[in-house]
Amino acid sequence: MSSLIVKGGIFIWPNLIEFLTNNLAHSDVTVVENSIQALCIIVEDAQGLFEDEKFHKMIASMLPNIFRLLDPNQTESIK
Repeated sequence: MSSLIVKGGIFIWPNLIEFLTNNLAHSDVTVVENSIQALCIIVEDAQGLFEDEKFHKMIASMLPNIFRLLDPNQTESIK
């Protein structure tokens, strides 16, 4: 899925970033881990895309869920 976005652009699957970001709050650790991995690949391989001002709102919407993972009160299974 991340390869699709990197090769075809974010417009191939416009809701994917939002979907993956929402999955960061999922109760299933596997879903969280796979979402993190996919987001990492997309952000790393499509770096130029995220430098475009059009995507600043998307990046800002990702941050709360990412920061939630860093919360020390998070359950051990998610850490």
